[in-house]
Amino acid sequence: MSDDSEPAEAPRKKKGAEELKLESEGLAGPLFKDIADETSTRISDEAGLLLKFHGSYQQDDRDLRKPLMAEKKEKAWQFMVRTKTPGGRMTAEQYLLADELATTHANGTLRLTSRQAIQFHGIGKKNLKPLIKALNNRWITTYGACGDIARNTLTCPVHDLQPNTTFDFMALAKTISDRFIPDSTSYYELWLDGERVLADGKRIRVTKNRVEPLYGATYLPRKYKTAIGVPGCNCIDLYTQDAALEAVERNGKFEGFNLLAGGGLGTTHGKKETIPRLADRIGFLTIDQVMPVLERLPPTDLVQP
Repeated sequence: MSDDSEPAEAPRKKKGAEELKLESEGLAGPLFKDIADETSTRISDEAGLLLKFHGSYQQDDRDLRKPLMAEKKEKAWQFMVRTKTPGGRMTAEQYLLADELATTHANGTLRLTSRQAIQFHGIGKKNLKPLIKALNNRWITTYGACGDIARNTLTCPVHDLQPNTTFDFMALAKTISDRFIPDSTSYYELWLDGERVLADGKRIRVTKNRVEPLYGATYLPRKYKTAIGVPGCNCIDLYTQDAALEAVERNGKFEGFNLLAGGGLGTTHGKKETIPRLADRIGFLTIDQVMPVLERLPPTDLVQP
């Protein structure tokens, strides 16, 4: 099992990253040109930062790094792609497709992450679009699976199988996930030839849009993690999330959620101000209050120009 950790990155100035996001016009920037360039197996660092928001990281084959360096040759560039699957739920058809794509477009492995997603590794640049397009054709997106944005929404994948369950956690996880997917159509233009596949299988042409009314032009200062769970169950670690919903049930009846906020495990070596932290219980939310509150929690205003 993968721990869904981020690949090591060279230190970057935050201002430069924010400027790049601002100038990208909805996560497009140099990415379109670099992906289309068939003369190179890699993309620029600037395009690589934007690619994360589309659900992919540029990497190189570490096993070949030293031999290639000794021969003064370019690194063996490859890509990782991560899905954004709320609650980790997939149909059998979707899983079989993922398994097939791992063989035909990646290095033959599927890695299940601690954030209930699937990662494909060892993907060549020419296989990025076919893989992402094939996933979307079966309603699996990668949009927002990486980058400075709200990530995959977690929930207990078997809670709805418990006796006397009265609330659909999985449906709420999907609602939250759908709300925090960017509005920019750059993803659909680049990977899906300007189309979106609807739940009934119909395809619609997207109208070009670069406005982000929820996130703003620079998205978030860093990744943002959410989860839904129940007390007394370790299926989801609610206290390590930026925002988490803890179900409140009395006498077998669902009443709402306790809101937990401020948790995280991230640290930066040598920076004492970055420490693991357990979330605080903030207060109680009725189901009607959940979405309005969650929409206002991410600190988008910290980085707007």
